[in-house]
Amino acid sequence: MKQKVHVEILDPNESFNINTIGEKLVITESTGAITLYLGIVKKNKEGKITHGLFFKKTPESLSRLEKCVKSAIEKIKVDSVYVAHYTGLRKPGDLIMVIAASSEKREDSIEAIRAIVDSIKASEPLYKRELF
Repeated sequence: MKQKVHVEILDPNESFNINTIGEKLVITESTGAITLYLGIVKKNKEGKITHGLFFKKTPESLSRLEKCVKSAIEKIKVDSVYVAHYTGLRKPGDLIMVIAASSEKREDSIEAIRAIVDSIKASEPLYKRELF
């Protein structure tokens, strides 16, 4: 059986295949929406030129990321969520994070995405260094 919350941390050289998202989400007869979020590195941040972001995984990173996700969706009615976060150096235009949420109603999957992004940004489960 597929998990309600599927979280993984990807190495810098791993490629992400959007076609595999459906394999990682719980989709039932009542599922009416899947919302997808792709986070990428911005070239400019608050007027500064960004050369990249560096993400470092620690032994606790996966469990911290999973905790962020689970707490974010605690009160939101979703069938399932999938989160993948890259490690290593990510340059402007590179993919940092993928989040997908399945739910009966689109409002719930959209709310779940927003809550997960906010939770991850607030707690930074992976060490992050900005390169300007």
